[in-house]
Amino acid sequence: MKPVDQYSSLTVAIQALRDDRTLGASELARMGLRIAAETARQYRARSTEELITYLNLAADQLAHTRPSMAPVWNLLQQWRNSLGTLAKHDLEFARATAITAAHSLEELSIHASRAAARNAARMIEPNSTIITHSLSSTVVEVFRQLKGRGIRVIVSESRPLYEGRNLATLLSGMKIPVTLITDAQIGIFCREAAVALTGADCILEDGAVVNKAGTYLLALASRDQRVPFYVCYESFKQRLPDMESFTLESMDPEELGTPKPSAISVKNVYFDITPRTLVDGWITEQGAKVIP
Repeated sequence: MKPVDQYSSLTVAIQALRDDRTLGASELARMGLRIAAETARQYRARSTEELITYLNLAADQLAHTRPSMAPVWNLLQQWRNSLGTLAKHDLEFARATAITAAHSLEELSIHASRAAARNAARMIEPNSTIITHSLSSTVVEVFRQLKGRGIRVIVSESRPLYEGRNLATLLSGMKIPVTLITDAQIGIFCREAAVALTGADCILEDGAVVNKAGTYLLALASRDQRVPFYVCYESFKQRLPDMESFTLESMDPEELGTPKPSAISVKNVYFDITPRTLVDGWITEQGAKVIP
């Protein structure tokens, strides 16, 4: 963020966070915290009160960028809450503390994700086949920890932007055998798996899972074929009562690459909700809750 263009730079950064289609919820939340830290560093306030007022506004805007992703809201709200203790301090101390708080929350999120991945890796037997959908940084860490244990991974391509292809490339680079399938083949290949494992963008109050559209179909196929369906995530993804305006985000229909005659309505809903009744295990940095 350039000091000479602080207002427009924040707007551009917020728009980039809103428009991103490649990063998962945890990574976007950390991106939001980095934007918050940079805003605190660059904003030319004349007093502590002015700085806190502006940072509260920035935090509110950042928190509302991705209404399907709980960690974006949760982590930015935690950062915003930390600003309330700074009012009695001088300007530069308040600035430095706000920056440190954002970086500390980012590190806390990273450590939580790694711990959740370790807990998930302990639950998967050597030489297992795992089926997954979409691209979760936490699930990638699970696979990284399972490297060398003989696992094989089945990856759906995850339309419309095919992040499953990126995951398949990552796994190939780790020397983990991987099979890439279309989303429509999930029901065919699910029976080959010992476990289905996905990340999450949000966990609702009742344990239902918000994740990339297609996760619900994987959970249905898993239940029908008696394959346990686990979700691995950091606890920051739990939707809290104060999270406002939860919605399932829809994106540009043109991403589907379909013709657009006036008589055709094209939908591109990015997320779906898997009911808790289809989930066999919730795995976080705090441990695992598994349905017998």
